[in-house]
Amino acid sequence: MILAKFDEATYSSFKATPMNFSVSVTPSSVEAKPGGNVTVTVTVALESGTPQTVTLQLLPPPGMAIGVTFQPPQGNPTFTSKMTIHVPETIPKGKFGIVVMAKSRDLTKTTIFTLKISNM
Repeated sequence: MILAKFDEATYSSFKATPMNFSVSVTPSSVEAKPGGNVTVTVTVALESGTPQTVTLQLLPPPGMAIGVTFQPPQGNPTFTSKMTIHVPETIPKGKFGIVVMAKSRDLTKTTIFTLKISNM
């Protein structure tokens, strides 16, 4: 019979390390008119650990319905996504803080960018 000694240090080097990432939007401020569309770039950057899938989501201000598409809507960091915001005709003029959320299995990060609505 052959017995192997379990080495915790060796085993731990094979375990996945927890992922940390950051999320940012470029540009950080955009201007649109009611009924228009604007596109920005969302970057999810791996800061440490083993990459895992991160899903993007937009959180509009309370009571405001804003359509959005992400291309792609998810990925493994580091990746970029084109986010297109579809501004409704009924949106009031003003400046709004729009939250972009990036969520993995174990971690959620957010960033805020400014959407200015005007007649341009």
